[in-house]
Amino acid sequence: NSSCSNIIYFQFQYYSLGPDPISEEKVYPPSSQTPPFPPEIEESYPRFIKIYKQSLEAETRNLDEIIGLSYRKSLEILIKDFLISKVAGSPDEAAIKAETLAQSIKRLSLDIQEIAKAAAWLGNDHSHYEQRHEEMTIKDLKNFIGVVVGDIYADIVKNKARAFVNKPKT
Repeated sequence: NSSCSNIIYFQFQYYSLGPDPISEEKVYPPSSQTPPFPPEIEESYPRFIKIYKQSLEAETRNLDEIIGLSYRKSLEILIKDFLISKVAGSPDEAAIKAETLAQSIKRLSLDIQEIAKAAAWLGNDHSHYEQRHEEMTIKDLKNFIGVVVGDIYADIVKNKARAFVNKPKT
């Protein structure tokens, strides 16, 4: 449901964006302002959280040549871990680990593929000698990742509700 996703996105947008460290006055030593993530995301995707926090720290330190790549890596970890959680123990798990991010994105539901692809493209753009999409910013990349996280969070909540309403009556 897109209205549900929009609500989750607006709730998560607050979490994912936080202050824009590049545009703020620099203070030394820089403070690492880590946004709170929904507990379900922190518990289910600790490696994503670790890499995202490191990306925020790099951004706070104005390490502008590496932050796009690090946010892109956090996206890849999130998407692959999400997909693996759906197929744990099956042969698909090894395939997901070995495939490219673009291949993993194709495994996502259609409503999230486009935003995940946009985030991947922006992250990849930061690996080139010259950026091809100069009109897009790190803030755009973080917004796109925030929507992906919001959709994954919505999936977690929907599965919890589904389990609740379908549990045997006692």
